[in-house]
Amino acid sequence: MAPHPPVPKSRRLEWALAILLTLVGVAVLTVGFLGGLKMGSYRFARMIEDERRTETLLGGLKHVRTPAEDMPGILAIYGLKPGEERKLADIAWVPPPAPAPFVGTMAKPGRVANATINEFGFRDRRTQYLPKPPGVYRVFITGGSTAFGSGAESDDATLAGELEKLLSKDRRVEVVNTALPAWVTTHERVLIEQRLVALAPDRIVMVSGFNDILWGTFGVDTRWFFTFNDQHFLALLNQVQRRIGQDDLGHPHRFYRNEPVDCAVVAGRAQANVEGAARAARAVGADLVYVLQPSLFSTAKPLTPREVRARDKMAGWTDRFRQCYAAMRLALGSLQAPGYRFVDLSQEFGDLPEAREFFIDASHFPGEGNRILARKIQEALDWPRP
Repeated sequence: MAPHPPVPKSRRLEWALAILLTLVGVAVLTVGFLGGLKMGSYRFARMIEDERRTETLLGGLKHVRTPAEDMPGILAIYGLKPGEERKLADIAWVPPPAPAPFVGTMAKPGRVANATINEFGFRDRRTQYLPKPPGVYRVFITGGSTAFGSGAESDDATLAGELEKLLSKDRRVEVVNTALPAWVTTHERVLIEQRLVALAPDRIVMVSGFNDILWGTFGVDTRWFFTFNDQHFLALLNQVQRRIGQDDLGHPHRFYRNEPVDCAVVAGRAQANVEGAARAARAVGADLVYVLQPSLFSTAKPLTPREVRARDKMAGWTDRFRQCYAAMRLALGSLQAPGYRFVDLSQEFGDLPEAREFFIDASHFPGEGNRILARKIQEALDWPRP
């Protein structure tokens, strides 16, 4: 076989240059790809980290940029002094969310600060509910962050914990905390209809009102919207969509409107939710109680200067919330349904001294507030005898 003719030197240089350019191009693409991965990972990590900052009371206060002049008053609520702010990091504020059927999210199981979340997404140390032990009277608490116990010093200092301690003195009673921050009566109704009625309830106590008014103030229809947790997950999904070259799945705030929802409409929607929840409870032999929660806009407590600032920091909100509270009282107080009771605790805490720092913000308070509410709920209702 004849030998191949030698490759001209010029041709070898051309090939070498082509290979070099190819390698350079691959290197550029690789660096760009890895850089994009790193940047994308950074965005995801930053979004998740921002969400986690509100898991504790200290993080929540920083997130809303609480003025330095207000911190001594908040510390005083817990008997703390300036310089002891780190102790507020031991108090749960907003638990990390986990996707859940129909209601969007529940609390992620595990431990966050001083809150214990079980596999059901409930703030409860019990791990199972069926079969119900003989002789046990079971109460479920639903609601938003106030009912969840944001700001409470322990699981036992939440409303559910305080009520269980009161009722268990002479009978076997379980009070289960199923609340989640930012929820409205729509979430409560769906949870009751689709989950709680299957867990052998004897009584269900809805403790809410503030969030229905709050979301309505944002112009939101509380029958169909995204809570803050839903917005967080949608924002993460939108990042995924962009990474794969697809359009966003929708704006997280697309249900907000410029004009607040009329108070009568807000109250009417809440009334429809509570009526549906009462029907579902009655179908399994349970009764339903609706407790209208207190807030800075409704309480009879003499407010400290810091509490007044916290109440009035949003222009026009004070008058609107008072009007909406009145509409909620009328709508829910006039509701007629089998096994239904209405308890108005919106004006509680009037016996506290004027100088007492008590409200952390517009709707949250420490365990002492939950003890007061638990005692009022105990006194307002009939409970089974031992």
